Formats: sequence, C-alpha cells, structure tokens
Amino acid sequence: MDVYKITLTPQSPFLIGGHRVLNNHYDTLDHIPAANVQAAIARRILESHGGYDVIERTRSGQPRYYIDDSVPLEGCEEQWGHWLQLFSDLQLTDATPFGADHYAPTTMGCKIYPDHPKVDLLQSLYNNRNEMRHMASFRCTCGARLERKSGWRWPEGKRLYLRTVTRVGLDDRRHVGADGQLFSMTVAEPYASRDRVPLQFIAHVIVPKSIASGRQLDVHNETIRVGKNLTVGLGKMRMDVERIEREPFPDERIRAWQQQVGDTSIPLLITSHLPFPFEDGEPEQYDDLAYYHEQFTNWLRTYANAPEAISVVFAYTQQTVRRNFRPGQMERHEELHRLLMPGSLLVVDSTDEIALKQWLHELHMQGIHMKPHTSMVRIAPEFCIEGGSK
Repeated sequence: MDVYKITLTPQSPFLIGGHRVLNNHYDTLDHIPAANVQAAIARRILESHGGYDVIERTRSGQPRYYIDDSVPLEGCEEQWGHWLQLFSDLQLTDATPFGADHYAPTTMGCKIYPDHPKVDLLQSLYNNRNEMRHMASFRCTCGARLERKSGWRWPEGKRLYLRTVTRVGLDDRRHVGADGQLFSMTVAEPYASRDRVPLQFIAHVIVPKSIASGRQLDVHNETIRVGKNLTVGLGKMRMDVERIEREPFPDERIRAWQQQVGDTSIPLLITSHLPFPFEDGEPEQYDDLAYYHEQFTNWLRTYANAPEAISVVFAYTQQTVRRNFRPGQMERHEELHRLLMPGSLLVVDSTDEIALKQWLHELHMQGIHMKPHTSMVRIAPEFCIEGGSK
C-alpha cells in the first residue's frame, strides 16, 4: 500500500455537518468525515474538467459531482489526472484536527485538577474483566475521583474556536423578516489558538500498489471547498498531499503490553467511524459478553480479513446509530446504521501467533476499509500502557 497524507488548512470559516430541524440551526462538526473530503476533491476535479458538463449532468437527473468510468481523462487538469484514474480505488480516512485521535473510553482524568496526568484503565479493566469492579474504586494520584475523558487529544495549547451567526430572510414587500426564514449557524474559525495559529486537518489516502503503477498523488497549494454554504464563502481550504512512510511496526509496544498483562493479547484502537452490523440473534442473557465478543470477532473476519484463529477477548467501545448518505448522492439511506465510534478498543488474541502477527502487519499498513469508511488502526497505543490506576 502507498500512503499519502492530506493536509487541509482552512482559509475561511467552515460548516461541516447536519441540520437540526427542530430549531432551524446548523452546527459544524469538529472533524471532516471521509465522505466530505472525497466529495470536495471530486467537486474540485470535475469543476475544472474541460470535458465534464455539470449543468447537463444536473438536467439529466444524475448526481452533479460524481466520478465514475464515464468521466474521460482528456480535459482533466494535469495535477488531478492520477486522482481521476484511481478515484474509485482510493481509501480515504476522516480528517481530524492536527491528526489527533479521540480519547479512548478507558481514559480518565482528575475531576478536581484537569492538569493532573491522565490515567488509562484498559490494562486494569482487562486484567480484572472477570470480576465486578466499580469505577469509583479508581482514583487520581491526588486521591480525587476520576472522570471519563472525551473528545480529541488536542496538541498542547490548541483547540477549536466557534462562533454563531444568525441569518434572517427579508420580505421584499414589507421589508421585515420573512416568515420561516430565520436560522442560525455555528461555524468554526480557521485558527487554533488565540495568536491565530492556523488550524489543520489531517487525513490519509491509501492506494494499493498493484494499481498505483508509479502514479503520484502529490498535490501542493490547491484550493478546495469543503462542507456547506460554499457559495457564501464558507469552507475554503488549502490542500496539500504528500506521500509518507508508515511508522515502523510497534513491536516494542506490543511486548510491553503483553508483559504487563501476562498473555499474548494485543489491543487495537479504532480511529474513525466504522459500520458495525449486528448479526441476527440475541444474547441468551443481558450480560452475555461472549455473544458480543463473537460479534466483534465475526466482524473482523468479514471486513478486516482476520484469520480464523483470531478472536476478540475483550472490547471497550462506544457506538452510535445514524442514517448515512448514499455514496455520490445527496440522499440518505432509509435504514439506520450502527457505527463504532473513534476511540473504540478491541483486544484480540490468537492460537496462531504467526498468523496474528502477519494480520497485524497488514492491518498496520492499510487499516480497515469499508466503503465509504476507512479507519487506520493503532496497535497497542502507547497511552494504553502508560500510568495505571491509583
């Protein structure tokens, strides 16, 4: 696999996200989902394409900005030619602020002093998974209670700045606010600190070497529009793409984890939203963890190419349910989809250590790809083996 890093630097306020129907309010997300990144790139390629008629495409009832085999290479700008040729095979991840990960659901912080060191309870929860242990028994080094951390693991001194904008449509005849036209938007600013350090979103695009054939996806200082309300100036971002080398396989972190827990298991951290379809059937009893571990095991075998010898022995996840957009269309699926949220943890083990290691190497290089979702997978993340409960 060839891995490229996409850096999106906002040049204007932006609005990424859905519409709250009840109070007529738009609220931005704090990251850019992979589908939005993909749509923005497709729009940039096609709007500058000399052989693609956007107006005619709209009149014929087809998706306005949709790249398929019918889009010719002739007429495409030179820097986007390889993107157009490989577009259907590209695997894009979510774009997160400065490439940060979500806190894992096992990460805790001091309730009284937020600057005290964070504590990760994964090791303790895993070692005591067959025992009943209340969260209140875990304490900070100062003796205060711990509370669950959520959101992004932002770099020191950086954060997302938001502002709310109110809009009202005018009645041309009466020159007052038009009925039903009042709405508000919470948009994000293009900087990440009080001294206006530029905000950046980092995503990755993965392309199999078997189809890349020496094609380069490097792009520098291109301008794309991302999100909603693009025609009023929102969502302008600079896009830079460069090929990178994946970090070395974390053998040392894996050994450190296994020494601490005393077995051959390995924890995996999911970094983006991933669909997680439950199979038919129900657990025999409310706390039948074996049933859910089996569900996660089947999921990895089906969608992540996990060998039969591998199984999930512990899971600590967060999940949500939503309706996704259909790929390439502004139409939502009718059915609800269950998604694993970023930061979810799965601890896997295997009776075949060689097969486990080979699969982990594959997972480390290409993540889990479930169109249109792709998630890089952190193996034995460092913060899961640091510190400990007090």
